[in-house]
Amino acid sequence: MSYSKNLILESIEYFCEIDKILKNEEWMNVKGYEGFYQVSDLGRVKSLSNNNKKKEKILSPYYCEGDYLCVYLFKKGKRKRFRIHQLVSITFLNHIPCGYNLVVNHKNFIRNDNRKTNLEIVTQRENANIKHLIYTYKYT
Repeated sequence: MSYSKNLILESIEYFCEIDKILKNEEWMNVKGYEGFYQVSDLGRVKSLSNNNKKKEKILSPYYCEGDYLCVYLFKKGKRKRFRIHQLVSITFLNHIPCGYNLVVNHKNFIRNDNRKTNLEIVTQRENANIKHLIYTYKYT
């Protein structure tokens, strides 16, 4: 009996903690999609309401190649796919996509953790550096 009460208390504390985190979430306009979409420092993307026809809505991401989270953004009837970590890095870290010269790295190696604090801009060489990887090939 006391075990189930402790689980309830723990889950309430967990949700209170999440609520605190979400209240401190910072939202900024997606570059090139100002007034239509915003991205947060926690890696969430939302569409903004316009003309009272559409309400503000958090977009549901999906997994694209390489286990990255992606969303589609629409502008002038055309859709374009973006990786969420790219949107966060462009918006909050002032990253300018430049091919493979500078890339976005997930510090904790979890590709779907798109928080601003988990992302960094590194060179392609640094990103592929053997000491940078969690595991290494034994013959390298």
